[in-house]
Amino acid sequence: MATTLTQTATPIPESTPKDAVSSNTTIINNNNNTGYQTRWKTTKPVPVSPESFIDLLQGRTPLLKQADFIDSELCGRFAKELEPSFSPYLDTMGPTIHKVGITQFEFQAKAQEDFSNRKGDEKDRYFAAVEEVKDLHANLASITGVNLLEKVMKYIAQFVPSDWEVVIAREPDSSTTGAGSSRQYYAGAFRGINNGLPIHCDWAPYDTLTEDWIIQNVQYQAVFNLYLSDFEGGSTYVHDVQWSPEALAHRDPATYGYFPSLVEGKAEAVFKPEKGDLYFFNSRNMHHLDKTTCGNRRVGLSSFFGLLPPQNEGDKPKLIFWS
Repeated sequence: MATTLTQTATPIPESTPKDAVSSNTTIINNNNNTGYQTRWKTTKPVPVSPESFIDLLQGRTPLLKQADFIDSELCGRFAKELEPSFSPYLDTMGPTIHKVGITQFEFQAKAQEDFSNRKGDEKDRYFAAVEEVKDLHANLASITGVNLLEKVMKYIAQFVPSDWEVVIAREPDSSTTGAGSSRQYYAGAFRGINNGLPIHCDWAPYDTLTEDWIIQNVQYQAVFNLYLSDFEGGSTYVHDVQWSPEALAHRDPATYGYFPSLVEGKAEAVFKPEKGDLYFFNSRNMHHLDKTTCGNRRVGLSSFFGLLPPQNEGDKPKLIFWS
C-alpha cells in the first residue's frame, strides 16, 4: 500500500458566520443529550461566496447552491447529445451508474478485498482511458457552443483566494515520458444515476491509498454537480459525518459503502435539484442518493475538486479538479 506524503498545511482564510449563512437559513440547534455537536451552521443550501466556499471545504456548511446556472434550453441540448453515449461504470460493486467520460473511481479499490488484490497497472489503464475521452468537452462545445467544465471552473475561480491556481489535476510521471513530465486527469464526467447510491464518501487520501496518486495529497475535497435533466425522486442526502479511520468500523466489506449505523442520530442536509441547478457539497461527508421514480435519466455533470498544498518550493496552492 502506498504511503501518503506529509505536506505542509496550506492556510486558508476563516469565514465569519454572518457572511457565510444567509438570512433565510436556519441555524442548527446543537443542544441535545447525546454528546454529538455538529459543526454545520445550517442544513439548507447557502449561496456561493468566498466565505461560504471556505466553509464548504472546512466542513462548516453542507451545501452551496447556484440556481439556474444554465438555462433549460442548454440543458436539453446537452442531454440530447449525450444520451446515445452513456455506458455503465466499470466494476461499481453497487447500483449501476451510467456515464459519458471516465472516472478515477472506476480504477480504485472498492470492496475490502480489492485493497490487497491490485494488479499494479491501474494507473496506466486509467490514463490510457483518459486519452480516449480527453477531447469530450471540446467536442461538445463545438456542437453546443458552451464548454460546461470550463464554465464551472471559471465560476469557482471567482471565490477562491487569489494565490490559488484553479486547474485540472496532473499526475507527476517520470516512468514513461521523462523527469518533470506529467499526465492530466480527466475532469467533468457526465453521469446518469437512476438506481440510487448507498451511504458512502469520496475522500481521495483514503480511496487511493493502494498507489501513489497526486490526488491522495489533497487537504480538503468537495464535488460539484450541474443537473441537466428533470426527474422525479433522486434526492441527495449529505450526512454530518466525515471520513475518519473510525468510520471503517461501519464499512460494508463487500462494497464501497458504509452501514447506516455510521450516520444514525447525525444531522443531514437533503436536496432535490432542478434542471440547471449547480450544487456543491463536501465529498468527505457521507452521502447517499434515492432512486428516481420515473423513466427520465438523472443526468448531471460532476467533478471533484480538492486543495493541493505546494508540492515543491515555489509552487502555489492548487485547487485541482478530477472525476
